[in-house]
Amino acid sequence: MSSAPDPAASSRPDSHGEQIAQFLVLLVLCCATAWIALYKATVADPDIWWHLLTGDWIRAHHAVPRVDPFSSTTLNQPWQAYSWLFELIVAKLYALRGLAGVEFYTGGMLIAIAAALYHLLRRFQRDFTFTIALAALALYCMNGLFAPRPWHFSILCFILLLDILLHARATGQTRGLLWLPFIFILWANTHIQFIDGLLILALALAESTIAPRIPAASSATKLKPRALAVALVACIAATCINPYGISIYKTAYDLASQSGAMTKISELAAIPFRTPPEFLLLFLTLGAAAALARRRSLPLFEIGLFAFSAFLAFRSQRDLWMLAITAVTLLTSVLPGDTRAPHRVPRFALPLVVLIAILTLPLGLRVMHRTNPDLERLLAESMPSNAIDFARQHHVTGPIFTTFEWGGFCMHQLHLPATLDGRAALHGDAQLDLSQKTWNGGRNWSANTDLRFAGVVIGPADSALAQLLRTDPGFQLVYEDSVAAVFISRH
Repeated sequence: MSSAPDPAASSRPDSHGEQIAQFLVLLVLCCATAWIALYKATVADPDIWWHLLTGDWIRAHHAVPRVDPFSSTTLNQPWQAYSWLFELIVAKLYALRGLAGVEFYTGGMLIAIAAALYHLLRRFQRDFTFTIALAALALYCMNGLFAPRPWHFSILCFILLLDILLHARATGQTRGLLWLPFIFILWANTHIQFIDGLLILALALAESTIAPRIPAASSATKLKPRALAVALVACIAATCINPYGISIYKTAYDLASQSGAMTKISELAAIPFRTPPEFLLLFLTLGAAAALARRRSLPLFEIGLFAFSAFLAFRSQRDLWMLAITAVTLLTSVLPGDTRAPHRVPRFALPLVVLIAILTLPLGLRVMHRTNPDLERLLAESMPSNAIDFARQHHVTGPIFTTFEWGGFCMHQLHLPATLDGRAALHGDAQLDLSQKTWNGGRNWSANTDLRFAGVVIGPADSALAQLLRTDPGFQLVYEDSVAAVFISRH
């Protein structure tokens, strides 16, 4: 990829009006991305609750957990909170502002992602309108990932990595590579997918080594292998600057090798191609493939990046963000756009856009009716909030037998251990299978020892297990609403 010419070099004189207009358009892009997330009320995401629980534990103990302190089935088993920094951030925001604080985190991260994506694309595209349009399309493809999760840090760090790396490859300037270790320190302490970033760096190193031996690819990069090798080693060392040290790589391996969860958790399944954003991603992917085919030289790195991103995205819809970003980046590097509409917004104005957009978030929370009472009402539509209130008032005892999706919420709200929560890698495929069969009322459902030793059962009111427990002499139905049912053990 080659960097776009400096807009200042355009023969068209600068226009103060155009500069203001582009500034406002960029501000709208950042604000709209965040406000859409606020409108979707992302706190209804079930995974945030075990993250909040972990953050609270870290705040209380001034340390990170090394064994599981929460679940009754995995208590004291080895466990690493590899997203500990994210969990600490959201727990602090929740303590300060409640559910609105979690929404604020989501909005702030999406503003940063939108701004970083614009900065990446403008390096390779002179047309401001085309750049904004492609950035908006990529963000639209990712709108299913707006939930408050640590993967926001992976998205942001991936964009920053591509921005620095592609610019260095195009210019041969290595000064920007000095930022990479600091990015990887943040990445390794917030989300386990820092491994993907290291693989991309390794891919760039392999290309710089192989390209000189292939005439068609010799002009693809201006970076020397030594510079990339030093950067890769420094970034690997930087990832070890975390509370768990080098052992975090074992956790990454365990997560990557657990294939069973991909068939049980919807976000880990393949893209079903049923919604407009999913079809748009497919079209962007085809466009990026065509853009690669138009290149005169053999772009080894771009081909490898595209193939790697496509593999991850089509394997698991949770990773489609990588393909969306890669696709629009490849498109900006090939499609010419309209050179009569160059970028007028100076790069130093981008932090001001981010600051103003973040300052609009409290207004967005009010306009979208996302104050704490509003968010609690919305939460009660999909989570057992009222059932939890009943259980708290009647001082039920644990362990709690509940679903994979509700375990974190129940533990966070009742401060009691649950048999299962959203940490799929910790509980393992066998435990997930057993829980699913039990809640579906499968054969020998009553033989589940976790169910028999539970103090309380909290689950979907319309589940098969809830219907079976109504006639089971070992349990008593004590509460029910349209969302959840509560059963007390009689054992």
